[in-house]
Amino acid sequence: MKEDDGVNDGLYNDRPEHPSVSHPVNYLKYIGDRVKRHRLSLSINDRSETSFGSNLKKYFGKPISRSSIQRAEEGRHSTQWGVIAAYFFEMGVFPEIVKVLERGRTSTLHTALLSKKTVQLELEKAKEIGGQRLQERANTEKQAGVVIK
Repeated sequence: MKEDDGVNDGLYNDRPEHPSVSHPVNYLKYIGDRVKRHRLSLSINDRSETSFGSNLKKYFGKPISRSSIQRAEEGRHSTQWGVIAAYFFEMGVFPEIVKVLERGRTSTLHTALLSKKTVQLELEKAKEIGGQRLQERANTEKQAGVVIK
């Protein structure tokens, strides 16, 4: 938007014409909606703004105020990055965010260490699925008489 003097007052002060328009304000609102959905998916005792703010104490050393929770969930640009980071950590999405940010680049040691736990879990799951498939194939071959044991 432009002010009367022709100076841009910033994209964060714009009001996009539609929620589907690719605009920073719409993306922030989307993230706010997603983090709010996460909070509301918690148990009845943990989902209030006050309870969730108290849960985030482990990140900040003190509870997060209801107003900070509300700002984050409204997608306001003035929300502290730490509040959003705490939400992301609680949601378990940081490894995926790191992967997206790397987008095909060669991983650094730092990135590899950050995503190590997630990769290990994915490898263990893939190994388990592979083992099950091999066993199913062996059973099928045995039943068909291809393998005699």
